[in-house]
Amino acid sequence: MSADPVRQIARAVLYEGYLLWPYRRSAMKNQQRFTFGGVYPAAFAERFGDRSELVMECLVEGPAAARVDIEIRFLHLVDRRPARREGARLVPVDELLCGDERHLAWEEATERTVALGTHAIEALRAARTVPVAVAGGEDVERLDCDGVLVRRWDALEGALAVSSEPLGESLHRLSVRFANRSASPAVERAEALRRTFLSTHVVARASGAAFVSQTDPPAGLREQAAACR
Repeated sequence: MSADPVRQIARAVLYEGYLLWPYRRSAMKNQQRFTFGGVYPAAFAERFGDRSELVMECLVEGPAAARVDIEIRFLHLVDRRPARREGARLVPVDELLCGDERHLAWEEATERTVALGTHAIEALRAARTVPVAVAGGEDVERLDCDGVLVRRWDALEGALAVSSEPLGESLHRLSVRFANRSASPAVERAEALRRTFLSTHVVARASGAAFVSQTDPPAGLREQAAACR
């Protein structure tokens, strides 16, 4: 287990809604998965009222030279498909038996992280933007029987922008924006999910400074905290 308590909490959040009990493909509650934290392709989001951008603003107390570290973490959908060998061909199937093991077609997910790195708060007065590009790919796992598991994932494109704004001598507003710029003409949710940043969340750390509680800010900072998006 990780010794980092923030990462332990983040992992719990990351998999919320990924797979619910009972852990069976046929369970009704698992027919529509990845319902939390999705950052969808813009065309799909506009049509169905979902979001194509994540925005996080918070207050940081400390000197302008204090440093913050920002990373975005998310799940990337991976389509897993069993395939049976028929001569030189691989024929996709919904289910493949290998001895006592049964392999089913399923949607897996892999964890990914995009890190901005560590920067002084004052250096973020001019927004820093990091392009996000995750290449699509395929992996073939050979099974003990005459078959394989083929895993495929689509490419993802996005942009991470981080900036800071001074609100006082030792008070700053930190803004994080993460946008999905993946091209996706698909109008079906199942297809759009292949180019969606799933279970997306921000992990922010401060060194030489402290974050102000958004749920219970000090009396003198309630107005500034309420203005954060």
